[in-house]
Amino acid sequence: MGFLDTLMETFLDDPDRKEKRFEESVMKKFPRKYFDIVKQPSAKKDQERSSGRLHDPPYVLVYKPTKEEFAIECAYFPRMYPLEILEFCTPDQYEQLKKYRETRKIPVFFIIGLGGVDNFGNEDLFIVPLTSVEKPVLTPDTFETYRKMPNNDFFWDREQLY
Repeated sequence: MGFLDTLMETFLDDPDRKEKRFEESVMKKFPRKYFDIVKQPSAKKDQERSSGRLHDPPYVLVYKPTKEEFAIECAYFPRMYPLEILEFCTPDQYEQLKKYRETRKIPVFFIIGLGGVDNFGNEDLFIVPLTSVEKPVLTPDTFETYRKMPNNDFFWDREQLY
C-alpha cells in the first residue's frame, strides 16, 4: 500500500479499506513456516462480502505440522465504548458459520480487531472460537478471555488458535 492510500484511508475513514487492511495484517501473523492458506477470498468474493451477503468463512488455513485445518472470519471495528455490547456478525451469518463448522468438521474462529491509534498495530485483538459463543455478541467482560497480544504471531495447539 502506498503513501497516498494510507493518507486517504486515514482521512477518509473508509470502513471497507480499514477492514481489508485489518485482514491483511491478520494474515501476516500466520508464519508461512507453520501455516498454509488453503482458501482466501477472490475479488468477486470481496464484493459479495462487502454487500452483506451470507458467506462461508473467507479464509481456511492448515497447520502444517499436524495438517489440521481451521477457518477464520475477520472483523474490524474502529472503536468500542465502555459497557458496550459488540455484535461481531449478524445472527444469520452466525448460523451460517455454525452450519459450515458442522458440515466441514473444522474449527472456526473470529479474529476481531478494535481500533487503535494507527488502526493496525496498537488495536485490541481477540480470537474468539465459534464454539465458545452462543450468539453473535460479546460483552466487555468476556473480552479478556479472548484477548491476544496484537504484535505477536498466531500459533496453533490442539485445535486451538492463540
